[in-house]
Amino acid sequence: MQFLNLRREFELLRMKESKTIKEYFDRLFVVVNKIIMSCEDLPDKRIVEKVLVSLPERYEAKISSLEDLRSYADFSNRVDELSTNSRAEKNVETRVEY
Repeated sequence: MQFLNLRREFELLRMKESKTIKEYFDRLFVVVNKIIMSCEDLPDKRIVEKVLVSLPERYEAKISSLEDLRSYADFSNRVDELSTNSRAEKNVETRVEY
């Protein structure tokens, strides 16, 4: 039963507009790690696909750059880069608003 709840949580996760990529990834990987620790299989490709379909539209350009990454290792190497770029964009947006 716990596995079904974790699987449902995984499937329903979406990035909220108010959250950063890092916050979303942290939340997602908590669920992923729980699924893996419960001895259930969750292929890397499925994790990458989940992220690609659950990011908001404002990340469309970044999604395009990630679509060719099919392994978790490649994908996780890009997380920090995306997070850094996202913070830089947010700082620029904040300065423009004032």
